[in-house]
Amino acid sequence: MDQKRSQKHHYLPVNYLNGFTDDQGLFFVYDKKEDQIVQKAVTPKSVFFENNLNTIALKDECSDFLEGLYTQTENILWAPFETIRRSKSTDQIQPLDRMHLYLFLTLLYWRLPSNFNQVKSFSSKAFAHNNEIDYFQLKSRNGDVSNEMIEQMRGSESFNKSVRLILPFAPFLKNKEWFLSVVKWKFVYIEPNTTAFITGDNPIILKDESGEAVDPLGEFIFPISSNILLANCDHAIKKELDPAFVLQANIAIMENAKRFVICRSKEFLQGLVKYYKIYSQYGKTPTIAPEVFAMLIDTELEYK
Repeated sequence: MDQKRSQKHHYLPVNYLNGFTDDQGLFFVYDKKEDQIVQKAVTPKSVFFENNLNTIALKDECSDFLEGLYTQTENILWAPFETIRRSKSTDQIQPLDRMHLYLFLTLLYWRLPSNFNQVKSFSSKAFAHNNEIDYFQLKSRNGDVSNEMIEQMRGSESFNKSVRLILPFAPFLKNKEWFLSVVKWKFVYIEPNTTAFITGDNPIILKDESGEAVDPLGEFIFPISSNILLANCDHAIKKELDPAFVLQANIAIMENAKRFVICRSKEFLQGLVKYYKIYSQYGKTPTIAPEVFAMLIDTELEYK
């Protein structure tokens, strides 16, 4: 059984990454740590993974059943995701497709390595009452479980990995109004082959990252593909965004990335890196994300 176990586990799904490739199914990678663009274009399968990321240790062996659960869930979501990815600015995104996308985003958020410390924090609260994840409890055949056993479970690496698949469903169970923001989402489209949205290893850009929320999707932006970006804002959003918004959103994605970003065009990526370095040079990177969200707001409607 162990010989058949998968090891290469993507935290950004390959199918998602396919939306950022060029006509040959490739893209270019910028490594922030090394400050260089990888010379040759690569395939989606070759990036954004860790070996045994979703492997857990059982009594006598290791198992990749969590990876299988991710795959099964994503297989349900890919059809509506692809419908959105193939949509045009004149199309109306249906509510059910938006809801499926919401689940995709919550699944993605908690499987990103950049959010694992938050997962660990929620794991430490597991099996308690009246908190964000009290919708599942630990029981034994004899009734309640000892505090010693609960603490052992909370500190287990295997349990921590399992919580990454539990947290995505919290908004649906703990927030009866989770769908209200979904109907207000704005999809930003750009023409193919003119410019492009990039993505990175931490692609969900949150306006407020100060708190620890079981439902993190408040105000955010997220690149769906190289020509579609999703935005959610508590304020009225402009119908027509400034052309500079695409550039600023890309710089925000680059800033939010922990190490790697990708783009279908090497030349465009080189230009983005140069622009990002200007912000870095003058210590202005903290202003990047706030500027993006400010560009979304329709100030005329706000003050009517």
